[in-house]
Amino acid sequence: MNGETRSNISFAEFELDTEHRQLRRDGKPLPLYAKTFDLLAFLIQKNGHVVTKDEILDAVWEGQIVEESNLSVQISALRKVLGERKNEPRFLVTVPGKGYKFVADVNGKGRGGEIVIERHQFSRVVVDDTETSGGRSDVQISAANDGQKIAKASRTKKTMIFVGSMTALALVGLAGIWFVRWRSDLTRQPVLHRFTTQGGLPFRASISPDGKSLAYIQRLNEKLSLWVGTIETNSSVPVYQESDLLAVNPAFSPDSSSIYFVIKGDMRSHSVIVRRPVLGGAITELIEDVAGSPTFSPDGKQLAFIRNAGETRQSSIIIADTADGKNERTLVTRGVPTNFSSTALSWSPDGRYIAFGSHKPDGGEEVMLANAEDGTTKVLPARDWSNVDNLAWFANGSQLAVLGKETVGERRRDIWLVSYPDGGERKLTDDMNTFLQPPLSISRDGKLAVLQGQVNADIWTAPGAGTKDARRILHGVAPRYEGIDGFSWTPDNKILYTAYVGDSRVIWAMNGDGTDPQQVTPGRRDISDSDLSATPDGRYIVFQSNRSGSFEIWRIDRDGTKLRRLTSDGENRSPSLSPDGHWIVYASAQNGKTSLARMTIDGTDNESITDESCQWPAVSPDGTLIACYARDRLSGSGIAVLPFGGGHRTRFFPISGDLGGRLLMRWAPDSKAIIYKIESGFFRQGINERQPELIKDFADVPVRNFAWSEDGKNFAYVTGSPTQEIIVMENVE
Repeated sequence: MNGETRSNISFAEFELDTEHRQLRRDGKPLPLYAKTFDLLAFLIQKNGHVVTKDEILDAVWEGQIVEESNLSVQISALRKVLGERKNEPRFLVTVPGKGYKFVADVNGKGRGGEIVIERHQFSRVVVDDTETSGGRSDVQISAANDGQKIAKASRTKKTMIFVGSMTALALVGLAGIWFVRWRSDLTRQPVLHRFTTQGGLPFRASISPDGKSLAYIQRLNEKLSLWVGTIETNSSVPVYQESDLLAVNPAFSPDSSSIYFVIKGDMRSHSVIVRRPVLGGAITELIEDVAGSPTFSPDGKQLAFIRNAGETRQSSIIIADTADGKNERTLVTRGVPTNFSSTALSWSPDGRYIAFGSHKPDGGEEVMLANAEDGTTKVLPARDWSNVDNLAWFANGSQLAVLGKETVGERRRDIWLVSYPDGGERKLTDDMNTFLQPPLSISRDGKLAVLQGQVNADIWTAPGAGTKDARRILHGVAPRYEGIDGFSWTPDNKILYTAYVGDSRVIWAMNGDGTDPQQVTPGRRDISDSDLSATPDGRYIVFQSNRSGSFEIWRIDRDGTKLRRLTSDGENRSPSLSPDGHWIVYASAQNGKTSLARMTIDGTDNESITDESCQWPAVSPDGTLIACYARDRLSGSGIAVLPFGGGHRTRFFPISGDLGGRLLMRWAPDSKAIIYKIESGFFRQGINERQPELIKDFADVPVRNFAWSEDGKNFAYVTGSPTQEIIVMENVE
């Protein structure tokens, strides 16, 4: 090999000392995982070249069998210590679909322009320039030698020197012990294991308190089923496959012997939480009208859950006896605007508190603790999140894991470790894959079970709105999610779509055949543009965005200039244009209720359309009607239709089935039917028909979004099958 072995490699303000296995910034050593050091050394050795994940795994974990997700953890740690973000790389560039490339200018190359770094077969704990190896450190040895020299030089001060030397040794020793322990904490690194499910797509998962089993709900052949798996053997068996199973997190009893899950059959007016022994046996029905999964007191004698009261828009934490579900008592009741952020609850190991997520009156969400005896609440003084989707206590009672989002509109979820009672926090999952679902659970030995995954989105065009002659015009790149969150045609038959660029979701435009893609809205960290449409004259693009901190309606010129916010009172979403381009109809959330409003294209003449709860509006192509998604206790969930001028609904079409997050809904070009997509399929609901018709042509197509051109002649749609997997994380505390 035409190169030189170098012990010191420098780049920017950093220096890599391979002899002492240190990374230094401006001469000061930085804490670094042992494997992260090996990874950095390998990438620097391959400076300027793309290296695949397999190449990295073979080099850094030579001879070891490890999960690929461990690489994500080390990449995250490396970026963190180098002080860079994935979308603003100074040193490490992610090459989608290929691998990684180190791009900084490096000093210390060999004669052939190649860096050769000496291989180390073991990892060492480094304290400054001192290596610990079970005996005394170099610092301790140096202190002892100095003490001996002083003693020989002045025997009259022998006792003083001896005492001073021993004191110094003790202090150095204690400092060394503390520093090694601190260093050891820094070098702890999460270990990730995939758990293989039985052919289906997992939606919910929970780990047992003893850390040996997983209970998960998966969709297999379009049906939900509950499975129990053994983590050690990576094997599973089905335990419940009835049609009344709901996609709600299953939960284990504290002794790991039973599973609690939720069902709701056609003959039931409310959901019911039930219990089934893990090893098989009869199912016991316990409590009706339960939202989410329960959490248990440390002794297992009581359980707590959330119950919603739709007519008052309030929710309560209810405590009941675990054995039979009796002796209910209301612990906490909350309503708008400080209602619960999710149905996730977690009972502290000492039994004193139940942790939950809550909306803040001025926006954002926080973690709160309810006293399990008297219901008094207090805030855990950690950061404010955009979303708190789940949380769970660790068995030591001094730390919680919180799963949520930092920014409004962000797709990605992360896990924070939050200490109790001070609220100190650190992000655990920076730079890992997107968590599509909110499940999070922790075993007593500190294992975390989560769901991670992504969607590879493709864009197709289809003559006649069918799949027979459909043609893919854009092959998506994960995790850009092209078109999933915004999709529309322009009057000149170009396609507008959203896509992620780094940490921002922005609007793009391309020709109807997929050529000449161009970014329209400017990107900025954690901004989220979506729900877009173009005016009939082609002048403007109207969309929703969180650019001002909360979701508002925005407008931009078609050429990407003159970005302008049209609303300003917070939580205004889902704009839909009238066919003449004069009006924008949108959903506005005020005082905890979402209803419809409209304004002119210039943001003036703002007025309410209806007092009824409604969201995701769509104006008919003839401009006479508005369809929206409505839900109330009397009518249930469905599509409401009202006159464009506003007022009460004139038609209501019930929808049964899971929406899959939100209702995808468009008017047919002739305004005589509403086309919508839910988890169970694509449907056409005629305005003058009682029942919807299943569109069989798309029965096997996972449609994520769709749109007709203004003239109704062109149809395009977005597809993308999710890839989700259960991940068990260890060594995270």
